[in-house]
Amino acid sequence: MKRYKSLLSLKWVAALLLVVGFVSCADEEIIDSSNRVVEGVMTDVNFSFTSPTPAKVESRAAIPTLDEYKVHNLYVYVFDKAGKNGELFKFDYDQLKDKKEKESESEGQTTSGKVSLRLSSGEKRIYAVANVDDQAPITGPTMAWNDIKTVAQLKGNIISLKQEAIFRTSGKLLMGGVFESTSQNEQPEGYCNINPEVNSYSTIKLVRVDARITFNISLSNSSGTKIFAPRKWKVMNIPKKVYLFRNEGQRASDNADDYWDMPHTYNFESTSGGVSTFTFYSMENSYTTNGLGNYSDREKENKQIDGSNYENPSFKNAPENSTYVILTGDYYEKYTENGHTKERRADVTYAIHLGYVDSDPNNFECNRNTTYTYNVYVEGVDKIRLEVTSYNEGGETKEDQPGAEGNIVETDKFYLFDSHYDRARIIFNKNQISGKAGFVLNTPFDNNFYYIENIENPDDAGMINALPSNQAKDYKWVSFRRNEKAKWGNSYIKDEFQPYDSEETLNVIELLKELHHGKVTGSNTVLFDRNDEVVYTVFINENYYDEDPRNESNTNFSWKDFVNQENREMHILCNTQRSEDRESSLTTSSIMISQRSIKTFYNEKAGSDLKTAWGIESVNETGWLIPPKSNPWNSSERTADNGRWNFFKQMPTIREASSGNPLWSNYISNAYVEDDNGVHNYLSSNSSRDKLVYACLQRNRDENGNGRIDAAEVKWYPAAINQLTDIWMGKDALPSEAHLYQNGDVKYRRYLSSDGQELYAEEGSSIGGYKFTYANSLPGSISAPTRYDYRCVRNLGMSEGVPAKTTIPQPYVQHDERGKMFTLTYMASVSVRGVGDFATDELANHTELDLTNRPYLKFEYKDAENISLTWEQVNRLVDQHKSPCAKYNTGGQIGWRLPNQRELSIMAAWCDNTGWGGSTHCQTRTGASPFMTGKGSTSGHSGGYHFMTLPSGGFKGPVRCVRDVK
Repeated sequence: MKRYKSLLSLKWVAALLLVVGFVSCADEEIIDSSNRVVEGVMTDVNFSFTSPTPAKVESRAAIPTLDEYKVHNLYVYVFDKAGKNGELFKFDYDQLKDKKEKESESEGQTTSGKVSLRLSSGEKRIYAVANVDDQAPITGPTMAWNDIKTVAQLKGNIISLKQEAIFRTSGKLLMGGVFESTSQNEQPEGYCNINPEVNSYSTIKLVRVDARITFNISLSNSSGTKIFAPRKWKVMNIPKKVYLFRNEGQRASDNADDYWDMPHTYNFESTSGGVSTFTFYSMENSYTTNGLGNYSDREKENKQIDGSNYENPSFKNAPENSTYVILTGDYYEKYTENGHTKERRADVTYAIHLGYVDSDPNNFECNRNTTYTYNVYVEGVDKIRLEVTSYNEGGETKEDQPGAEGNIVETDKFYLFDSHYDRARIIFNKNQISGKAGFVLNTPFDNNFYYIENIENPDDAGMINALPSNQAKDYKWVSFRRNEKAKWGNSYIKDEFQPYDSEETLNVIELLKELHHGKVTGSNTVLFDRNDEVVYTVFINENYYDEDPRNESNTNFSWKDFVNQENREMHILCNTQRSEDRESSLTTSSIMISQRSIKTFYNEKAGSDLKTAWGIESVNETGWLIPPKSNPWNSSERTADNGRWNFFKQMPTIREASSGNPLWSNYISNAYVEDDNGVHNYLSSNSSRDKLVYACLQRNRDENGNGRIDAAEVKWYPAAINQLTDIWMGKDALPSEAHLYQNGDVKYRRYLSSDGQELYAEEGSSIGGYKFTYANSLPGSISAPTRYDYRCVRNLGMSEGVPAKTTIPQPYVQHDERGKMFTLTYMASVSVRGVGDFATDELANHTELDLTNRPYLKFEYKDAENISLTWEQVNRLVDQHKSPCAKYNTGGQIGWRLPNQRELSIMAAWCDNTGWGGSTHCQTRTGASPFMTGKGSTSGHSGGYHFMTLPSGGFKGPVRCVRDVK
């Protein structure tokens, strides 16, 4: 479908932190001070080394300080002065002496240590390579490390990505280092005079091959009337090859095949403090150009008048293989025009090339061992309006901001609905009708401008390229029913909804004809009241299609075609203008209706064997639930997997036959109530026990108009506890607004399930019983929960009716219990670590929010280890390369490690719970909870519960080892 994008005025700053020196932690008296050369005497010598020290900005995908600086092993090459006859000395982690790990960002501190070599004395050249792993899938050398005999071979060695990855899941950042001579004489690089009388030398200074790039996105001059929500990001032209050591003016390859694009976009994490951030790693890509005078020249495209592919544009000035980032987001603004409040919404897309260091528009560099921080500020929509209006008014386009394209929508009234059934009140004023006779559809199945019949010249009415309304395909998801007029007087009733009745509603075409005729359809009754207004109840269908609106005979149509789509939109009484390149437009409308799609973490690209799934609404519009004193859902007739079954057990009078079924009016009010949580209409008289059921009942509709709640009409229901934890498992496939816990929140978020369990969203997958008191014992917590959140969900691809307890959608996890294997091909690709994040060793330290805390696409597991340790003890062993899982790396097997939190949760849900013993630990530590941040955490499973707690709690238990499987 065509997206509504907006060109926003963009201001950004590239803050470059370049490593130009290192702090040596070696002994100061051991310097190469002697000029006397003594050849051939075997000498034991020590070399100090340090890892790089760029400043750090904490970010979701950046690996922690300890792992980013850590030296896991060191290969030291010793050549003669001519750079030949090389010797290789290998040191694993235990052989590195006097290790000092950098664990914080304290200025001047770095990881350092020493290695001991036995060399013949004389003039040498010393080089080193750190974090070499012949089995690591991230990078590999062109020439094998053991075969290198000359400096030329070492410096000419090209490092290639073995898997296309922008994250460093296992840490182990590859580094190259050169000994820095203190000799005052002109000597070759890496020169060191090994003197029998001197046994220590300082220092081999290591440089990372990778650059770390962080983007911070925020709204410039933000206020209550302007909102910008970043949505997705993607990186293009990422290099696959780089020299191990930088060769000035040379790149490992200029072949387009040696650069790759991310295969899918990532959702932004929810924002904190108004700033959204993401971080990725890239090998060096040092392109420059010349002749560009300002920033706007960098992003100019080779335009196609019929519109270009903005996902992969052709740039006019930027070097062909230079790396760039695509960002998308949603912009909203309230503004005043001629004394009237209006709303402006936009769906924006930016292309931003890396570089622009020191404000040099010719700089497109991404250099090794460098931390880049790009601060992007979204300002407004004035420049897109100028691009569109300048072309339409004068025929000469003024594009002040290349690299940002899209469409703006300005409307008198904006209505945003979630993916379920909904309704609202719409008021049309007579003066809105004049000169506007069209509507725009922007859905996955229809993207056109339509005009109602009997308009003589649609172009003159601002409907350029509009089609007759009888060609519209996907418009029946919105319908209207006129409100009644007050008994006394000639004004429409505004504080009530009309009940839904398919026989009494109008579609948008019928509505526009009625508005233009000014008469009630089928009569001569004047439509507008004494205030020149007419009031309708607008009914929004759930965003679910039983058939293809373009072709009802399409038998291959399924839920996979409409989930996770952009909002479907209808613009009523509108005009539109477009820019010359057709990439941008300005639409003005009286009414804009926008509805979110059903979101799911299931893989909609999976094969035909995935037939069923379930999806969720994006937000909870009906407010908090006040808990009753005792658990009203604590019965044997409940299940942790089937929320719809629980729903029917809590409302047992709902059955297939319509007679005797409860009335909709017993639970849902027709009064128009609007507060900070939006419009909600369940009855205030409902008890706390019932509100969870009734709130989700409101997401449904009396479709047949008989006034009774029929079983087939209950499509949206409250999630069961395993469905809530599954939302957390697949979080990275969901937009940030749909996350159960928002970054930056400072409160507990307890979600109540339909089976009476509760989820502690700030801890990810932690669950407990109703009003479980353990979580409330933590510092800063409340004594007992005073309110609960919840989320309503819907089955996909399944028939409605009274459910069976075991009739549930297909699980996204396939469990081979005999082979002790899990496969997650039914989970969205962004929610799992795929081939680009294959781990052959322990994962880098991470929190529950990091992308490292995703399960691998396929992993196997072991039984619980017969040990009893705390989380802190287990993870200290991992940091010391003494993981309790390492013993399985024998007989050609590699990669056995501690699980992350999500992998542990999968095992806890699917494996036999016997024999776990106490608290079972993973490698994940907490990052979201304000009560535990920075303290490290136990993530465990015990007695059917998942939890995170502080190491000081002393919870002991085993681990269950896992490994990625290709």
